[in-house]
This record gives sequence, C-alpha cells and structure tokens, in this order.
Amino acid sequence: MMKYFTLFVFTLLLAACAGNNDATTTDPDAVDSSEMTDQDGTATVQSTVDAVQANGGDITALPTDAALANIDSWMDQLEDNEDAGKVTGNLEELQDALGEQPINGPLVGMLLITLAEDTRQVAGTAPGVSTLVSALQSGGEKLTDGAFAGKSLLDQTLAAVRAKAVDITTLGVPTATKNIDSWITELRGMDGTDDMIGNLETLKTELGASEIDGERVSEIMFSLAEETRELAGDNKNLAILAYALEAGGWRLEGSEEDED
Repeated sequence: MMKYFTLFVFTLLLAACAGNNDATTTDPDAVDSSEMTDQDGTATVQSTVDAVQANGGDITALPTDAALANIDSWMDQLEDNEDAGKVTGNLEELQDALGEQPINGPLVGMLLITLAEDTRQVAGTAPGVSTLVSALQSGGEKLTDGAFAGKSLLDQTLAAVRAKAVDITTLGVPTATKNIDSWITELRGMDGTDDMIGNLETLKTELGASEIDGERVSEIMFSLAEETRELAGDNKNLAILAYALEAGGWRLEGSEEDED
C-alpha cells in the first residue's frame, strides 16, 4: 500500500516542480506500479523527499492544472485495485476540491493532513517517510491555520477533527456523543433537517451500544455526509464537515472489510 501513497505524492510533486528550470522531472506514466518491489518503494520515498526539497519544502505550491491531470492518471491506475479504496476516495475529494473556483483551501489542507497521517501509518519507518509526512502535514497546517478559530459549533467540530488528523472515527464516544447532542440542538427548528436529526439520533444510539456495529455506523456517516453536503450550499466549512463524515465512513468500511 505504501507504493500508492508515495507514487501519488511523488507524481504531484514532480508536477509542482515542472515549472522550475532547476528541477529534474521524469514521466510518471513510465512507472509500472505493479512491478515495484520494496526497494523501489524506498527509492520512491527518497525521490519524493528530493522533490519536496527542490520545491522549497512547500507542497502547497503545486500547479492546479498539473495536479488535476496527474490525479486523473492515478485514478485510472488505481481503479481496479481493491486495496486502494481509501486512497481513491481521498483522490476524488482532492480532485473535486482543486476543480472548484475558488478553491476551498482549508478543505485541501484537511486532505493533505489526512494523506500525511495515512502515509505515516502505512509507510511506517521507511527511509525518508518522516520528511514526506512532515511536508504533507506542514502543507495541510498552512492551508488550515486559523480556519476554524471561531466559537461556532461548526468551527469547534472541525478544530477537533483537525486535531485528530481528520479522522472523525478517533473521537472518543463521550466527546462524539456530546457533539451529536449539540448538533441536534443546533438543527432543531431549521427547515429540511429532519432526516439529518434522525440520523444523528440513530448514530448516538449506535455509539451507546455495548458493541458498536462499525458497518451500521459507516452507513449513517455516509448518509450524514450527503445531507451535510446538500445543506452546505456556499458554506465552505460545512463542505469540509461533509468530507470528514464521508472519510470516517470510508475508514469504518475499510476496517470491517479487513476484519472479514
């Protein structure tokens, strides 16, 4: 799995360096990921680190058009790989975010933070990984710095999720339950929120069970993500919450499949 993260980020970083006359780039399509060995993966991590350094250490400077083109190519390559579902989901979100005008910078930042954590978990202590993770994390923090500093429930929720590497499933049950209660109170009386309130109440019940049904919670989170996205309109922070809910659904879905 490490090769998918490292190759993807390597491709994006090469695109970011494409306009730099001092940077040396290669054709990402020339890499056959199906034939990569562990040694190849280590070399790719180092190549990624070199590309980060060549780009001044700022991953957020990558050109949007080049990034979108490379995401398309990686979506095609990962399409039939059953183990890459979480990566593909985040690529789709990143593709959508980069295609917006104007771009929702904090959402892109949250995606980079997610990729940083996933890379850390998957690649472990492989050579160069800590530098790669640091670059992703720094880029994410740069784009989200101060974005959720308000006192609203939405800002508080997103700040808590950001602190958990954008993994909403790692919030403790008491914290999650308290947050759900606050959202139910917030949404009551608002038009078109009955279904969302119902899902929140169901989620609270599921989280209070002696044995939590991950598959059921995943389904609820997907529904809440869709409802939040419909409610969001032009509210960029609600769009980020929708992503966090959806990403949580992916993680729980993947965990259930791993247990099977």
